[in-house]
Amino acid sequence: MLKYFSSICIFALLLTLCATPIWSQDPTNTVKKDEINAVKNDVEQASTMARQFLAKGDYSTAKIFLINAFNQDPKNLQSIQALYAFHNEHESHDQQAKLELIKLIENALYILKPNDVLIALDLLKTLTVQRSKTDQLLIKKDNEAELNQEAEVLIAFQLAEKGKAFNTVEVEQELNNQLSAVEQFLENHDHGVINEVLLQKLIQQRRLIQKQQRLLSLVKEVSKYTKLIESVQEAETQKEQARAMMLSNAINMIYSEDLSTLPKAIENIVSKAITHAKNIQEARLEKKSRRAYETAKKIYDNYRIKYNKTNSGFQKLIDEGYQVLEKIRPILLQVTSTDHVKFTKELLSYTQEMIQNLVKKQQKAYNLWAANLCLYALNEIDRTKSPFLDSDAIRIFKDSKIEMVDVRYISPEVSNVYHQIVRKLIEVELPASKAIKLQKELMTANKKEMSEF
Repeated sequence: MLKYFSSICIFALLLTLCATPIWSQDPTNTVKKDEINAVKNDVEQASTMARQFLAKGDYSTAKIFLINAFNQDPKNLQSIQALYAFHNEHESHDQQAKLELIKLIENALYILKPNDVLIALDLLKTLTVQRSKTDQLLIKKDNEAELNQEAEVLIAFQLAEKGKAFNTVEVEQELNNQLSAVEQFLENHDHGVINEVLLQKLIQQRRLIQKQQRLLSLVKEVSKYTKLIESVQEAETQKEQARAMMLSNAINMIYSEDLSTLPKAIENIVSKAITHAKNIQEARLEKKSRRAYETAKKIYDNYRIKYNKTNSGFQKLIDEGYQVLEKIRPILLQVTSTDHVKFTKELLSYTQEMIQNLVKKQQKAYNLWAANLCLYALNEIDRTKSPFLDSDAIRIFKDSKIEMVDVRYISPEVSNVYHQIVRKLIEVELPASKAIKLQKELMTANKKEMSEF
């Protein structure tokens, strides 16, 4: 509707140009009537042509005829008004065209009629205000574009690759400088200056840089405790454990961060520090494991030598075997390397096997001793002539010392023979009173212990 109204205004002004007399009615005017009419005709003709091209939509040609009409009579305010209306309708955003119209009106001020000068000044003021606002808008857009470009540069920051060597101090300084630049930018430019998307990206970039700084700080902690662990003497176990715990905490804090978005430079620095720390720890633990295993092996070897030489007195060696186990088990806790853990466990297993073998030998020795007592009693029973008297039973019972056998330790085979002899001597051959007496002696007698073998 406004465009239609503006077009009507232009046409009305052009019609006014055609109807407005440009010659004076003063009879004293020296200008020849035919010259005045010629100018009037030229203005009318230019205005008519301008209307025709405006109707066709050919605005560039229409403007040519509007300027032509003005040039035919520069004192004609209607020509200036027509150009002003045309500018507002068709080229208000053209700063160059606005500037040209401003200069045209400025030049016309000196030749216009005094009453028309004020009108022209109002037009000039309006154009100047429009031009100032447009310039400010363009400056603002240029500033925004420049700030957006600066923000994009800050967002695109990445630590550059520097070959295989990464100087942590240099990288840290570079990150500090970049973080300062981002924070300064965010402090100076609020949400209204740059678009929200870039603002959020900048905030995310700040978080990423801060995370990288945290990781570098943790890397320095890892390096510090790695060196401290290297300097610890082997005997300073508690000190080494404390430093190893601090190192482990620093490494765990690194792993608690999201490492998937790290630039290559930071990733390599972190990886190198952790790998070096683990290598140092593994080397020290391997060394400690080897020495601990060697200590356990020495204890085992000494016991094995005694084991191979022992044919009697098994209990002493069995007890010593359990002592060996008690010595080796704590050593196993000091062993961390896979191979030495395996080897140390084998020492424990071999020692347990030797103890079990000694127990079997001990049981065998006890059964052999008990079997010999039973054999003596049987031989005595066989040699005794009939009739088999009470005194014979008591004699064989006492002489064979069969009452010393502890039935808990003898095998089923020996136990079977043992009980046959007891029944023969006590239950079968003796009267009840004497049998009870011997049975009591059998139960209360001092038994020979397994530990005596």
